[in-house]
Amino acid sequence: MIVIAFGVLIPPGHAFSEYIITTEHGKVSAQTYWIVRDRLYLKDKGNLTSISLREMKSIEGGAFNDSERDLHKKALFRFSVQLKDLMDTEILLLKIDSKNTELLGRIRELKVCGRCGSEFKKAKKRAGKQLDFIEKEIMALKQGWEDITLPDKSLVILRDIKVLRLSSLVLHIRDSKRFIRSGDPTDMDYSIEHLRQSSIFEQRFQKLLSANPILCE
Repeated sequence: MIVIAFGVLIPPGHAFSEYIITTEHGKVSAQTYWIVRDRLYLKDKGNLTSISLREMKSIEGGAFNDSERDLHKKALFRFSVQLKDLMDTEILLLKIDSKNTELLGRIRELKVCGRCGSEFKKAKKRAGKQLDFIEKEIMALKQGWEDITLPDKSLVILRDIKVLRLSSLVLHIRDSKRFIRSGDPTDMDYSIEHLRQSSIFEQRFQKLLSANPILCE
């Protein structure tokens, strides 16, 4: 029987190290595992099962042989490629948002000064279109992080913190959109605060990313 370990086809007769997964209901064994959203997928002798991450208490595994270690590295490499793509996309969106935030500041100045002529109207229209675009792309980016396949349980916290980061950015964008509609400076203050909160999540993410031994292999 051909089975799949870390997304790679393995010929019959290949020897696997065994993972022992402790759950609220006892212990189960698996030849390999991966995580998507809130489910832990287990594959053992060709049989695929899944359990909720909330039910999992620990995962223990024996030492890999050379072939298994190579498969694990390939799975981590694929994850690293996805990680880079997601992070590069985020950087580009943040550059667009930064310029748009400057434009929102200009709109706020014009509003305070009572200068609500053509410049004010054009700026509002341009900022609104940019915010629609940024919100759509950040929502897609957030879904990409939520759907990413994690080859190791230590990566769950990284994913979850990044999702919180992107959720804060969505709130930042929506507050900005409300500001354009209402002209209420309080909405802009909320937008700035959610942007600050997203930065805190990103600092935490970067710290954990640099310290993760799995990705440093």
